Amino acid sequence: MGCNADRDTAVPSNRECEAALSRYAPHLTLSVTRHAGRHTLAWSPMHSEQTCKHCERAVPGDQIITLWDGHAYCQRCVEIASPELARYARSHEKLEETAFFERGALWRSALRMELIIALLFGALSCTYGYSIFGPIGIAYGLAMSFVICGLQAASQLPLFVRISRWKMPTVIVHDGNIECFRGRRKAHWVQSMPLENVSWRLGKSRQDSGLRHTIVPRQEVVILTVPWKAGRRLSVSDRYACGWTDEKRRIWIAFLTLANVPRSS
Repeated sequence: MGCNADRDTAVPSNRECEAALSRYAPHLTLSVTRHAGRHTLAWSPMHSEQTCKHCERAVPGDQIITLWDGHAYCQRCVEIASPELARYARSHEKLEETAFFERGALWRSALRMELIIALLFGALSCTYGYSIFGPIGIAYGLAMSFVICGLQAASQLPLFVRISRWKMPTVIVHDGNIECFRGRRKAHWVQSMPLENVSWRLGKSRQDSGLRHTIVPRQEVVILTVPWKAGRRLSVSDRYACGWTDEKRRIWIAFLTLANVPRSS
């Protein structure tokens, strides 16, 4: 914004303007310019300084990045921790991730598991058939294992895939709080507490409490240990996996490290 003054109108000095502005509008800065015989007064917001939680330096407000733990960090500290974290934090109010559901990968894991079961059952059936009927018993054993394993796969594999989908975790961090749930969000299924009450470590996807006995492919993830109730001394806890892609895993690690969230062994 700005205002103009005629050539013959007395214009206060910059010092007088700044003194008056600091009294009535301390959050603004004022500048006076002269062009074509006219004076123009313009004011703009002043960036107040904030203290970075990590390095404890006072930096201008336009160089501050507020992360999802609710604390302010200077741009330099965030970019040193991870340039990907800095870019993501500027465009996302929440750090939110849901484990991706890749139907093809789940079915491949299910079929591999079923193949192992079929081979073991086929070997036992052929051995038993040979001991009773001789060489023709091997054919009987193969036929019996094919029928039984086929029926078992048709009835159970779709259920295994569906259960794995229901167990996929979602983790949301915003304003110093963390929310964790599985499948569809239900109010009585959400675990919510301050971020400082959780701990983290690197691990495998099936170390997630809900994915332990599923056919989810094994891969490296970040494991969050979340108590059932807010409190660090509780021994009862649940584990949620996040960081399902390389980029998201780097962002999670950089954020949790910078926010000084406890790391478990």
